[in-house]
Amino acid sequence: MAPARFDLPSPAAYVPGLVSIVLAVHNGEVDVQQAIESVLAQTYAPIELIAVDDGSLDNTLHVLRSYCARIQIIQQPNGGLPTARNTGLRHARGEFIALMDHDDVWIPDRIAIQVRLLRQFSEVGLCSSNFRAFNSAGPVSDSYISTYYPLCNTSPAGATGLYPDSAELDVSDLTLVEPRIRIAKGMVYDVLAQANFVHPPTVLFRASLLAQCGGFDPQARNTCDWEWLSRVSRITEFGYVDRPLIDYRLSETQMTSRQHRLSNGLDYLLVKRMIWQRDPELVARQGTDLKHQYAEEALAIAYEHADPHPRIAWRLLLAATFGYGVINSDTFRALLRLLVPGAIRRFVQRRRCANSVIKPT
Repeated sequence: MAPARFDLPSPAAYVPGLVSIVLAVHNGEVDVQQAIESVLAQTYAPIELIAVDDGSLDNTLHVLRSYCARIQIIQQPNGGLPTARNTGLRHARGEFIALMDHDDVWIPDRIAIQVRLLRQFSEVGLCSSNFRAFNSAGPVSDSYISTYYPLCNTSPAGATGLYPDSAELDVSDLTLVEPRIRIAKGMVYDVLAQANFVHPPTVLFRASLLAQCGGFDPQARNTCDWEWLSRVSRITEFGYVDRPLIDYRLSETQMTSRQHRLSNGLDYLLVKRMIWQRDPELVARQGTDLKHQYAEEALAIAYEHADPHPRIAWRLLLAATFGYGVINSDTFRALLRLLVPGAIRRFVQRRRCANSVIKPT
């Protein structure tokens, strides 16, 4: 499990108690100010905010510079999320490190609660939390994790059911909302190998883990968080705060939106293969299930790619069908899209819609 290649600070240089916040931002002039203000309003101290401007073409840098006395600003050419995260990690001095997206907003006691968890449970190296969702019209959900991560729905207990153990965290001196918070914890590597359910913008982890796991792999591109989390989960327990600690912004510009779905799907398949190919013991435990899941997901992605990228769709379809022996409804849906021209399919669909209209008598 070789660390991703980037310079790491010496563990001796970490400042005890300090939380380093790595904020990666690209073209975030509209939202980044609100994100920064939510960090500066945290009830926990000390913190340092490291903002990495990843080649923004708008006025992001101008907004960041208005906080130059209170945050650290780093500029770099656009290299994508993994390189921006790694740049921030190189400059982090804290005992703990938090990840942040430029369009999210933190609840004021987020860091205080998560630091309390890591200090109380020394076996836990990384913790995350539930999160709320909002968009330009206002609040969307008070608990969005099960909507965002389908794997959470495989457990009757939701996200907490994916962890082996549960406990309570006393936060009576930290927050006025509730004196005790339910948490879940334990080794989750085998579950995380199936799909991600740890929301990266809610993550706080011990900086010492970087020496063992390295940074974010640029090869994984938009799915670099899941790839990195899978490496970390092999060596330490994860914790989960069953309470929303951030407000997650929904928009069409973020990497998880519809316009990025096609490329994200391919990145997802790449990371899934990376996870099982580097761990023969994992393959021995659940290789058949992992590869079956991979094939089913490949067929679904083949259907999505059939019109815009037929060569990619054919490759995925053939690999899933003949390489992994999986045939399902997506097989035939993708095949139909690939064999029947789009104009004909749209014509047939219009005729069906016209025939289904009830004409007045």
